[in-house]
Amino acid sequence: MLRRSTGKRNKFITRETVANPRYAFQTRWMNRKYRLKSTTDFKRVRRDGKSYAHPLVILVVCPNDLSTIRFGIQAGKSVGNAVRRNRAKRMLRSAIQKYLPALRSGWDTIFIARSPLNEADWTAIHTAVSELLSRAGILKEAEE
Repeated sequence: MLRRSTGKRNKFITRETVANPRYAFQTRWMNRKYRLKSTTDFKRVRRDGKSYAHPLVILVVCPNDLSTIRFGIQAGKSVGNAVRRNRAKRMLRSAIQKYLPALRSGWDTIFIARSPLNEADWTAIHTAVSELLSRAGILKEAEE
């Protein structure tokens, strides 16, 4: 049994409940098949990719030969201490999950958090992510 603290009270989450869509809200991390993991992948995307800037986030995209889209999230020391960097990455992951069904496959993307991201509200973050994805041409609605 997996035990995860959820604030004031503890809940027991089994592998069956995590797989159940009813409990999908309890898994706050992005699915690992959509993540960039290796350093070489990050370096390749940064080197060969095209970047799009926003005051809150920078997006770097590079085509891949896979049938999925993969994401990497970065937050440098300019964002703040470890708590602020992790919060910025969690907020970006949450904003990206909303757009996963509407994204074209075959891309490696890196979102780089900027320091104003921690003071921004949710609507500004979602707007920034959707604007960057549409400018990059990854959103399916951007084609139509």
